[in-house]
Order: sequence, then C-alpha cells, then structure tokens
Amino acid sequence: MAKWGYVDNEGRLVIPDELARVYGLKPGAKFVVSEEQDALRLNRSVWQLNRIYLEVTNQCNLSCAMCIRRTWHEPVGFMSEETFAQLETALRDIEPKPSVCLSGLGEPLFHPKVVEWVHRLKQVGASVEIITNGTLLSRERSKKLIEAGLDILWFSLDAEDPEQYRAIRSGAVWEQVIENIQNFKALRPPSHKPRPQIGLVFVAMKSNIHELPGVLELGRKLGAIYFIVSNVYPYSADMDEERLYVHSPKNIAFFKSPWIPVLRFPKMDFETMEETQKGLQLALSGLWNLEFGGINLNQTCDHCPFIERGAVVIGWDGCVSPCLVLLRSHTTYLHGKSKSVRAYHVGNLNSLPLKEIWESPDYVAFRERVHAFSFSPCTFCGGCDLSEANEEDCLRNTFPTCGGCFWAQGVIQCP
Repeated sequence: MAKWGYVDNEGRLVIPDELARVYGLKPGAKFVVSEEQDALRLNRSVWQLNRIYLEVTNQCNLSCAMCIRRTWHEPVGFMSEETFAQLETALRDIEPKPSVCLSGLGEPLFHPKVVEWVHRLKQVGASVEIITNGTLLSRERSKKLIEAGLDILWFSLDAEDPEQYRAIRSGAVWEQVIENIQNFKALRPPSHKPRPQIGLVFVAMKSNIHELPGVLELGRKLGAIYFIVSNVYPYSADMDEERLYVHSPKNIAFFKSPWIPVLRFPKMDFETMEETQKGLQLALSGLWNLEFGGINLNQTCDHCPFIERGAVVIGWDGCVSPCLVLLRSHTTYLHGKSKSVRAYHVGNLNSLPLKEIWESPDYVAFRERVHAFSFSPCTFCGGCDLSEANEEDCLRNTFPTCGGCFWAQGVIQCP
C-alpha cells in the first residue's frame, strides 16, 4: 500500500515515521540515493541492522553434491551457549528487531539446542526462520518448533524424482523428507494463514533443471507459499560444469548503458502462445537492455543482497561477517578458472557486542563501499589474473573485492 511523503517548507524530504523507523532513516543516518526512470530509489540506511544469518553449526548429517564441505579446509563445530547468549543480549537493545534466519554453511536442526534457541529469539521479539534439508524434521521436533513460535521454515528440495534427489543429497531419503514436511504442515494450528509459513528453495543445475516444474507443483501441495530458485555456487570443477549461467552474467539485457538500445516489453499471455514465448526469448537474447512490465532487469546487477537488506552473518564460533560468501575461506570458479576467496570477519561476538561491531567505522565504511559497488566487472569481463582472488581488482580496490560475486549479480539467491 502506497504511503505519502512530502517536501516541507525548507525543501527537505519528509518520510512517514513508520517507514523511517523500519528503514533506519533517523537524523544523521546515511543512505544511498539512486536515480531510476521516473523515480528515486532510497536504499536502507547503512546503519540499520535488519537481518541476521545465524550459523548455529557448520556441520551436517548429509554430503550434498554441491556442498562447500567437499572442498574446504575450515574448522567445524557447534555454537556454544555463551556465544548465543551474547546475541540474545544484543538483540534486547536493538530496535526495530532484526529478523534471524538460522542458516549458514551447515544444517541448523543438527544443533541439539535449536528449538530452545528459536523460543528464546522469539522471546526477545525477533522474527525467526530456519532453512533445513528436512531429514531431521521429526514429528516431535516439528511440534516443538511450532510451539516455539517459528515464523518460517524453508526446506531445500532439488528434485521430485527420488533417485535424482538421492544423487544430489547424498544420505537423504526423499520419501522420508516429504513425509516430514507433510507432518509439519499438518501439525500447524488451523488457520487461513497457518504459521509457521513454509518456503521452498531449489538449487538449479544442468542435471536437475528438468525437475523444477514438478518440484514447484509438489511444493504447493506441501503448503509452501514462498519459492526461491537459485543457481548452484561452484565450489568444485564438477559443480562449475553444472552451471546454468555461463552466458547470462554477460547478457546486456541485464545492464544499463546509454549505448544499449532499450526494449520495453509488456505483460503478455506467455503461457498459452508459442509466438509470445519466442518473442520473450528474443527479448532476453542480449540484443537489448530489457524492461519487463515496467521493471528494468538491470536492477539485479551490482546490488549486494546482504548489504541492501541490512544483513550480517554470525558464524558458529562467534565470528561476524558481512555475507555468507565471506564467512569462510573457500575456492570457487569464475569463467572456468578457480578463484580463491579469503574470509573477511569484522569482529567476534565473544569479544565485542554486536552493536559495537555493526557501528564500527571500518564496517560502516565497507557497507558504504559495497552500496556504491564501484568494483571491477569481473563476472562480465573475461577475467584477468586479479579476478582469481578477492584481494585486489583492476580499479585498485583492495581486499575484500566484490566484483566477481554472483550474489551481487542476481545469479545466486538466499532466503
């Protein structure tokens, strides 16, 4: 629902109090303003902490084909009660409360205190989500999570075919996972809008993209109302071969430039006519910068979803990082070549309060730099030697550089 702002007698833009509070637009707050067609875009203030990704463990009961654990050399463990208590204390002093998503590089339900911690996060007023592979979602645990007040349960489902699923999620039994989700759905209190809400995440690869229509339909039957399709992040050469975005990062349909012709495409009945489908396919071919239904597709480029959402990531050991990509050092692949990504931590909950870490000058400056996103266009460029690490780029940015990040180009997505 639209809300009205106005310009006062001194020429200052006045934003409704409710929106100003939610987006951290208090006196003295800095935020990025970008010009778009017939509009100005006001980004969330860099001072506003809005979302926390909480890695309660980076261990897992599965060995998935696309998992970072197959290639990394990082320590593993479970978050301690002391570290969680530091977060719990910090949340009491933050207004408005950020949402907390139990996510990261492991399986949250693998942690023995996960249900208790969901309850405690709800007690301090936070909205709480979990993303899970669903294998440990027993009937008893489902009941306890519902009673704890969980807001959203995201489950990962990458195939409708049981054999295809087992090939991706090694150690999981498709039939058991589906039964677990069905039980979770049925155990929720009756309502027109039952809670916890259910979401589905599908990791798209060459080997499973044919499964997507069936998974989406199955997800609807399982009660999901949120759906995210993400590309695979290539931690290995095998996963690099599975990418469905070999050409799309260079497609000028997603870039804004005065040198590229603009094609404004309307809403059409694409589902019923082959001719309209061919027209859309041509529009996406890379010959035009595409506006679809009044929205320019270049808005998916050079925008870090973690910084834009006011997010922070907290690892199981208390380390604080700006995003999931920089939480742990790892190897990935860009343009068919391996790339070394060094972790970047801005503090640790066990030694500094979260508010102090969030407001530290270096971290604020980093968020401002990423908002501006004046990094080298490594995903678009063919890739020089500098793109083989996140240490430095050709525009003289120094560690950590973000020009080769697939999240910032709308290729990889997280809840």
